[in-house]
Amino acid sequence: MSDESDANSSELLKPSELEEKAATIFERSLVYQETIKGLQFDGVLSLEADPILSKPIVGKESVDIASLISMMENSDWVRQGREFYDSESRICPFCQQSTPADLEQRLNDYFDDAFDRDCEAIESVVSNYRKESKIITQYLDSVIVEQPNCLDIVGLRNRSDLLKSKIELNCELLSEKASCPSKQIGLQSVFGILGEITERIESANKAIAEQNAIVANLDNQQMRLKGQIWKFVVESLRLDLDSFRKQEKKVEGVRIHLNEKIDDARKAIQVKELEIRGFESNIKSIDPTINSINGILKSFGFRGFSLAKVDDGKSYKLVRPDGRDAQESLSEGEQSFVTFLYFFHLLRGSNTAEGITDDRVVVFDDPVSSLDSDVLFIVSGLIRSLFEDVRKDVGNIKQIFLLTHNIYFHKEVTYNSKRVNDALKEETFWLVRKPELDSILEKCTGNPIKTSYELLWSEIRRKEKRSNITIQNTIRRILENYFKILGDSF
Repeated sequence: MSDESDANSSELLKPSELEEKAATIFERSLVYQETIKGLQFDGVLSLEADPILSKPIVGKESVDIASLISMMENSDWVRQGREFYDSESRICPFCQQSTPADLEQRLNDYFDDAFDRDCEAIESVVSNYRKESKIITQYLDSVIVEQPNCLDIVGLRNRSDLLKSKIELNCELLSEKASCPSKQIGLQSVFGILGEITERIESANKAIAEQNAIVANLDNQQMRLKGQIWKFVVESLRLDLDSFRKQEKKVEGVRIHLNEKIDDARKAIQVKELEIRGFESNIKSIDPTINSINGILKSFGFRGFSLAKVDDGKSYKLVRPDGRDAQESLSEGEQSFVTFLYFFHLLRGSNTAEGITDDRVVVFDDPVSSLDSDVLFIVSGLIRSLFEDVRKDVGNIKQIFLLTHNIYFHKEVTYNSKRVNDALKEETFWLVRKPELDSILEKCTGNPIKTSYELLWSEIRRKEKRSNITIQNTIRRILENYFKILGDSF
């Protein structure tokens, strides 16, 4: 918005003008369109004005029967009767009376060559008028059928219907003139209607030319219109923009001041961190770890040994209740448990003063081997407490990996009442398989292990990446579990 306000030099248009341009420029069906061929109607107009139509066509006035025919105003009637006159019988086709011997000659003299030429001229006008008017009506019909987008089809159809009615009337008048040459007629002028039709076509062609110009340069036209729209928006919000800029300057000043304070605070933090490291080096002690581990051993019934501090005060030793060294006499399970407890407490501290506050990623690789079920339960609970610390972002542990072959331990350590089917958002479950030479990782949507028995059956049901080498052993273990559940009958 700020850039548009400073750099936009587009023309400022009214909303109605923008809407009209947008309706055209962003029209999806906008394509190049051929212009409408012009209407030629000079031929019809010249035929309308032909003087032969207003001229009474009669015979030669110098013939002795001309005065009679003129007086009776029946030249057309006489001309039509000539077709029925038989010169040999000399009987009048109208009154059936005998006629003079020279009547045919006198009629021929009256309807001379000039009369015939005028009649032929009338026939020519009639024929040409029908031909020219047919070309015009066919042209209009084709335009209406094509229905160009920019043309007012309804208005053109109304004008076309009116033109056709006038042409039809003129054709009747021309037929009457052809049958009665002596009659004077005046045709209905179609000049006005043809002029209106021409104006509509020219207006449509102008719109088509504008549309084609837009299509030829559509990208630039759209970009130009977008600039004009932004110009209207910016000018409409000018007061708000000015107010915003004033506030922006104030906020920027505050931001610079706060950044300076933040830089000062960071420098102070660095100084304090150096002081903390100095303090840590002075207060580092193994007493809290000894007390915590001995408390866990005692609470879970381990009375046969405990941790004690050696004479230098910097390391541990395992002793019996009577003070004797217990390191050589601990069972494998007890050694594993003490090792786990030490590692568990080391996660919350460090071997060096500098490493106490470091972030950590922890890996447990089958920590319950050689442990009995009671100790396994204790280890599971302690590891679950670490899970909760990571979930709540307490302490320095950021991620935990746990690998195990022990189904019971897996169930204990992964128990969470909040999980229904799928894994919680902060945890994932994976199965490590080795169907051939290489191991593969398979991600599971939820906890894949319910019981060891169910896990064995799921291995049998697998259709892909199943080891055919170990399938016999898997079936054996299924049978053992099944019969052990039912009773000692296997």
